[in-house]
Amino acid sequence: MVKKYVLELKYSLLWLFLSIITIIFAAFPVLSYWLAEFLGIEKPVNALFLIGITGALALIFSLTLAISHMSNKIKEMSQEIGLLKNQIEKNELSVKKDGAV
Repeated sequence: MVKKYVLELKYSLLWLFLSIITIIFAAFPVLSYWLAEFLGIEKPVNALFLIGITGALALIFSLTLAISHMSNKIKEMSQEIGLLKNQIEKNELSVKKDGAV
């Protein structure tokens, strides 16, 4: 998917990182208990949910920023295309006038 540019490298690395973290927590459940104790949360599963939800919100915010940036870029490019089309039409009209005379 990365090779065909369907998925950007930074997002594929993010998913890879999240997968590795999930595997580590599954392989070593003691880490969940340590994380819960460190965060002051009674049950380890709640600590994992907190980390997961926080990570999801960070990902959503990142994607929102990317969409906003792309939206602004698309708007600017559309305006540029409109101006260029207008300029081409004016040039074609002036060529027709000059060629008709």
